[in-house]
Amino acid sequence: MSLQHTNRVAVVFLVCFVVPCARAADKPATPREEGKLTDLMGEVTKITFGMDGKSLIVQTHYQPPHKPGYGIGGGGPGYPITNFVAWNFTPRKVTKLNPAVLLNGGCLPSPHLHTMATWNPVGPDTMMQGIYDVDAEISGAKPKVGKGRVNLKIGQVGAPIPKADLPKAWKWLENTMEPLAFSPDGKVAVVKSIKDGAILLFDVDKDKRIGKIEMKGDKLRTLPGVVFSGDSKYVAVPCMDGTPVRVYRVANGKEYGRAGKFYLGSVLSLTPDGKTLALGHTKPGDVVMWDVATGKLRDTWRTGGRAINDVAYSGDGKVLFAAVDRVVVVWDAKAKREIARLRGHAAAVSVLVVSADGKHLASGGKDKSVRLWDISAYAVPSQTEPSQQTEPRP
Repeated sequence: MSLQHTNRVAVVFLVCFVVPCARAADKPATPREEGKLTDLMGEVTKITFGMDGKSLIVQTHYQPPHKPGYGIGGGGPGYPITNFVAWNFTPRKVTKLNPAVLLNGGCLPSPHLHTMATWNPVGPDTMMQGIYDVDAEISGAKPKVGKGRVNLKIGQVGAPIPKADLPKAWKWLENTMEPLAFSPDGKVAVVKSIKDGAILLFDVDKDKRIGKIEMKGDKLRTLPGVVFSGDSKYVAVPCMDGTPVRVYRVANGKEYGRAGKFYLGSVLSLTPDGKTLALGHTKPGDVVMWDVATGKLRDTWRTGGRAINDVAYSGDGKVLFAAVDRVVVVWDAKAKREIARLRGHAAAVSVLVVSADGKHLASGGKDKSVRLWDISAYAVPSQTEPSQQTEPRP
């Protein structure tokens, strides 16, 4: 065999076998569907994962049909109804949290999913608040009021829930307008102040305020709300239309940077290290990524869709998920290319949430369903240990 022929064989071997294998090794894994919840009451508007990585709470929004004499002023459509469902997917079990039904309200489950705060607007300046015991409803046990578990203790803004009646992990809820978010490690709660609308940061375990973010005349956008970085060290706060999203250090409430421009309908997500902010819906079908420290544009991803309904970073920050119409589009942030499309929803996908351990992605939609995806290939070890003292259970 000649040397020239030998070289030709070697080249063919490299092209046909070695190069494809290298490319296959570099190609990120495609998420696979692990399970689904269907036939929920209304559109999915919020999903909260438990820190155990085995369960979640789903919030749905339902608009009752028009009935004569029913609703505001005796006519027109009725108040939208909010429902909650608990899903333990390891082992699989679904529980409807019926007593938590609210009219046009909302909720904030704790990351431990033992308890959640509920609120319901009842007037221009008043809001009903409550603490709801999730464990008691799921198990059928009688709630222990004042013993660390409280079931729907109601008060009005201006006359808040007595601190003595709050579970240990919810003492910070006193004198607040509404809870906004928990950090992924469950140690910090973000709430809006009754007095001046400022954003307050609380250490949940120590029941101590650790920071205050003055809005200085800017109107806070509570929808889609504030979002944390995966390491729980940064929090992004959207304000008035056309203004940059502000990112703060959780440790002291000091501003870290501003990036992009937020408009009603925008959606946002921070990388786990808080350095990059992704904004969707700034242009139909586009996701724009910004460097938080410098405020400079980092990248633009054109998905080809009509609108971006939600965005979420993977646990390692290398993959970005976008809800585009009925599809979840997966984008490799490093290679700057689309790598997968997750299909299954029959209507627009409205919510995307990554679990605290980075192993699961939940997508909720207007088709009244939630789908669970295995994204463990993008998971990384937690950078912050979960709180062990929050919400101790008997």
